[in-house]
Amino acid sequence: VTTFKINRGSAFFKAFAAAGTVHDFGSGLKGKQAEARAHAFMDAWLPHIGLEMTHAVRQRFLARTGFDSRLIASELDKLRCYCGDRSSATEADVQTIVSGGKSTEIWDLLDAFGRRRHADLIAQLRIQLIQSESPIRLSNSLETRVNDLLVIREALDRSWAVSEGYAGLRWAALPPAIDAWFGAQDNDMRKWPGFRVGKLVAQAGAWTLRDLRVARHLIVELREKLVSSSLPQEWILEVYLLRALGRRSGRQASR
Repeated sequence: VTTFKINRGSAFFKAFAAAGTVHDFGSGLKGKQAEARAHAFMDAWLPHIGLEMTHAVRQRFLARTGFDSRLIASELDKLRCYCGDRSSATEADVQTIVSGGKSTEIWDLLDAFGRRRHADLIAQLRIQLIQSESPIRLSNSLETRVNDLLVIREALDRSWAVSEGYAGLRWAALPPAIDAWFGAQDNDMRKWPGFRVGKLVAQAGAWTLRDLRVARHLIVELREKLVSSSLPQEWILEVYLLRALGRRSGRQASR
């Protein structure tokens, strides 16, 4: 029996819960709740299919699938078949076989930019353009990513927060003005899921504040060129994004 929604307090729901197993595929949970439920689902499903994953591989998997249990289950089954006789999956396996929707591929583009991986960025950009993604939307998404990295980079440089790896950031007591600024945001970064912040912290390590400010300036200029220049938009995107990535110094590359 499937249903779009149901009252959990109803006798009907309680009867099914008592007699069998109820699978809740709803998406109305908050970020941390949805993430926790996805991890709990994987804890139960991975032994069932005889597959093991490290924490890093799990995070990569969920970054591609999101937290929908139905998609997680189907992609885990596919991954199990792909791994064959091996009992554990790697990040390379996830990247190769686990499907993501269009929004996931945009995340791949943003992650390639955040990591300053030139070849990956161009490859992901061309995928988006082949799929007729709007260049303006891409530039807007990239500007948002740069702004997020700017906040994290400054927080780390000023010791407002300390990196805790995959757990994200541990925030210190902030100056009143800074605390008020965070509180005024529609989506306070301090309340984001740990794995999401952890990914951004790792990416922020590839940049200096100056590099990020230059990148933001170039992306704003890119958007202006997209609407005013007669040059091919694909060429404009590639040139400006490569300029925005720049070159990592030896100190940054070794972080």
